[in-house]
Formats: sequence, C-alpha cells, structure tokens
Amino acid sequence: MTRFFLPLGSLLVAATLLASCGSDTTAPLQVGTSTDATSATGDSSLSGDGSMGSDASLGDGQSSGDSVSTTDTSAPSDSSADSAAKYPLCSELFTCTAVACGGSWGKDCAKPCLDGGSIAAKAALQPYLDCIDTYCTKGVCAGSSVPGCMDKCSGDKCFAKMLACGADGASGGAGCSTAFNCITGCQNKGLACYFGCYGGMSKAGQAQFDALTNCALAAGGGDAFAQCPSQSLACMADGKTGSNDCKGMLACTTTCQGLGKDAAGVCLGNCWASGKSDAQGEWLAVLACDSTPTAGCSDAFGKCIPSTGTQTCLDTLGCWSKCGTSQSCPFDCVGEASPAEGKKVADLIYCQNANCKYCAGNAMCEDTCRKTDCGTEWTACLAP
Repeated sequence: MTRFFLPLGSLLVAATLLASCGSDTTAPLQVGTSTDATSATGDSSLSGDGSMGSDASLGDGQSSGDSVSTTDTSAPSDSSADSAAKYPLCSELFTCTAVACGGSWGKDCAKPCLDGGSIAAKAALQPYLDCIDTYCTKGVCAGSSVPGCMDKCSGDKCFAKMLACGADGASGGAGCSTAFNCITGCQNKGLACYFGCYGGMSKAGQAQFDALTNCALAAGGGDAFAQCPSQSLACMADGKTGSNDCKGMLACTTTCQGLGKDAAGVCLGNCWASGKSDAQGEWLAVLACDSTPTAGCSDAFGKCIPSTGTQTCLDTLGCWSKCGTSQSCPFDCVGEASPAEGKKVADLIYCQNANCKYCAGNAMCEDTCRKTDCGTEWTACLAP
C-alpha cells in the first residue's frame, strides 16, 4: 500500500522567526551604525525621566500595549515639541538606546535618548520594552546571573516588536514569504537590514508575519510550523487561497514528499495556497492526524475525502494498485468506498503511517508491517 502522507514533524517551513533569529543569540540585535555594533536588551519600561517600572509609559502619558500597531505611530506629530525632537522616529530612538546602553538598560544610559525622543517614537518603542519586561526581566531572566540572558531572551521573544519599531510605519509590496530569507541574509549586516525586511512587506504581509510570530511566542517557542501551522502556511502562501477542495490539497501534498526541508516548505505553501479557506482547515486536521493519530482522525479523514460509494476496504487497496503515478487516483479510490469501509481505510492508513515509518517506503517492508504492527486494522479491512 502506498504511503500518502508526510508526518507533520517533517513538514518544516523553510525558515521560521525562531530558526532564523533565535539560533544566533546576538546577531539579530546588532546595531548597524558607524560605531561598534552593540546588542540592545532591556530590563523594563523606561519613562522619559529615566525611572523604571513595568507599568510606566515612556513619559508621554500614553498607555502601553502588548501588540504592535499596524498604523504608522512612529511618524512625528504636529506638535512643536515633537517636531523639534532629536529622535522623531522609533528606529532612531531604538538605535540610540541600543548604542548608549549596550546589553543592559538603565536610567543613566537611556535618559538622554528618551529625553530626545518624540512622543510618537516613544509610543512605538513601548511594545518592545513591554515585551522585554514581560518575557525577560520578569520571565526567563528573572534573578538570572547567566551572561547574555537578556540578549538571548530579547532576540528570541521580542525580535518582531523591534522590527515593527524599526520600520517606522513603512510598508512595501513584498509578501510575508519573503521575510525569512531576507532576515536570514541580514546577519552581521546591522539593524537597518532587518528593519528593511519588515518595512519591505505589504501591510497584509506584516499582519501575517505578526500573527505567526505572536503565535510562536505564545506557544513558547520551538518549531513554529508544529506550533502554529496555519499561521506558518498562510505566511508561506502570502495569504492566498485557491479552488482546491481538501482532496485536491492532499493530492498536491504528495508532490512534496522526498524534497529537502526548504523545498518542502515552499511546496507545502503552494499546496496551502491552492485550497479554499474551509479546505485548508480540513487539510491541516488530516496532516495533524498523520503525526499523532487519535480516535477522531478517521472522521477528519472522512470529512476531507468523503466515502460515498459502495466499494469495500479491500476493493480500495486493489484500486490503489492500479493508480500508477496518478496523484489524485488514490484519493478517488477512497471516495468510491462506502462510509463504513472508508473509515476502515483511514484507520489502516493512520496505523501504517504511525508504525511503519522504518520501512521508508519499501513496499515489501510495509506489507509485512501492515500485517504485524497493524493487525487489528488489517483484519478489519479484510472482513466483509
């Protein structure tokens, strides 16, 4: 029996925020100025007078928020004070504080920068400082004496907030899918390169990027695809949808088998983009079941590929043997089974995918494994 589905663990997106930025604990925060690059981290929110506190705003009376605004809050205001500010843009304010404070925020080093920042720039920087306060100062680095803890934490947890600040509300025409290669190419090139990657995306692309990074952050890190598959694929596909139903998306998925990690990520993004919005959710449910089969997986499979015919499970296996290289034929065979027999087919597929991975596609090995490691499902398939 042909194995049709990749396990979820191998469906890796070519690059994720955590893979691109978290693997190098200092490069994402290097300041691209004429001075020596200095990594920027923080201990808490900083007020305009240099006082520190998790509830403090940046001295402008505006409240802070956890999410990055999609509006251009970093443009200078019309007030005379803001127009005369030394650092009217968030990117300028961030760079100043990064250079001035190095790896540790403090009132003495940050005060000159914050005093010179515009109201809008300080408001745009606040989400980054809130992030550091929540996830680093009060989180993984609380009471830590480990060197570089704040550097690593701010890079892992607050990198997206920094990008949104540094882009200064700019947007371009690039899709979310371009962000990861762009960011990966920025290592050792300074902050301006990272800011340019974010600012080069369209507003829709930035929203997809933010959704993915926020989801990964909430999930605690790790493989962003496994934690946030719909957000990852939406980014890879630049939010596109198509006309394929779930069965058509599965047929597309078979073309991704055997590809390298990068190529598989692109392939899966294309499969995602080919599907209708409702089919995308059904497709993800089938792939998730392929990784971790549960009692409800046969129902998910049946929703994706309804069995509305009269054929038996054994008939379906015979049908498969005649499919050759056709991508859609195996799924058409499943559709020709009766509902009850289609459930048997699904149970057998999921059992084999879970227990016969060591066969690596070898037909003889899979035949033996199916009868020994999936004996219950195999016997049920043979029963009339």
